[in-house]
Amino acid sequence: ASMAKYEFVEPTLEDCKSLSLDQTRHYKREIKEGTYFCYNTSEGRFGWLKAISWSEEENKLSLQILTWKSQ
Repeated sequence: ASMAKYEFVEPTLEDCKSLSLDQTRHYKREIKEGTYFCYNTSEGRFGWLKAISWSEEENKLSLQILTWKSQ
């Protein structure tokens, strides 16, 4: 999947489609809670994921994920 960092506001499908998505790695330690990322799957479906919490002790990143149906 290709991804791009968005903002701290839930993106719309149009927001995600308008971003320049790439294969850049995003390291957990650089991800702040509440940040959204847009993505495009290998099937061409767009979506977003939101960083909910990050536990360095457990090395655990919790995410909320939404994928839109194919258009």
